Amino acid sequence: MSAETRTSPDEVRTALDDVYDPELDRSVTELEFVDDIEITGRSVSVSLRLPTGLCSPSFAWMMAADVRDAVLDLPDVDDVTVSLRDHVHDEEITRGVNDGASFQDVFEDAEADLEELRWTFDHKARLGRQHDAMTVLLEEGVDPHELVAITHGDVRLNDGVATVSVDDRSVSVPAEPIDSYLEKVDVLGIDASPDAPFFVTPEEEAIPPTEFESVRRLTRLSSVNMDGQAHECSLLLEARYGD
Repeated sequence: MSAETRTSPDEVRTALDDVYDPELDRSVTELEFVDDIEITGRSVSVSLRLPTGLCSPSFAWMMAADVRDAVLDLPDVDDVTVSLRDHVHDEEITRGVNDGASFQDVFEDAEADLEELRWTFDHKARLGRQHDAMTVLLEEGVDPHELVAITHGDVRLNDGVATVSVDDRSVSVPAEPIDSYLEKVDVLGIDASPDAPFFVTPEEEAIPPTEFESVRRLTRLSSVNMDGQAHECSLLLEARYGD
């Protein structure tokens, strides 16, 4: 009889690298929200902790549900249990997520529409990631007029490098911020056809050269806000759990 295949804690954590706090646009592993992982055969249990017991139930629900879905997608996993600890609604969220209930089923008086919330946070994350993608190109000598003229057809990703055609030259930068930005472009369904502008306004339109600085300020604000909130959460988590 062949040995039963099973996943490993490292494989689970790698899967959870792609689960993000919706408000902070940071991985739950980077934020150290994953408290414990237990594996028994093809069953996995994941325990989550948050910076305070009063974190929004809707945010906690989204992360717990996304964690469960991400681990269930692993090939050697048949069952996943996610437990939220030390939260004012930990029992309701833990039970509801593992039972496959909807947020509205469990929190009947909640006004939050999770899909609308996801869109709102994905929109903010896109602005923050656009700021980072713009920054690497500006630092490489691309000027604002050139930046707003870049189309999706001008950008190629290969082996960790993004090569961007700018006027009569090519510029190479690290692929990570470009690829990260494109992930949110895809999630939001923004036009990514070859002739479509690579960078767009908050309204998802081409950026007029005269509006570059105002759009740049908005993207910077989004990036700085998320960085600041992530740092605050890190301090709260450390103060709460002391690790």
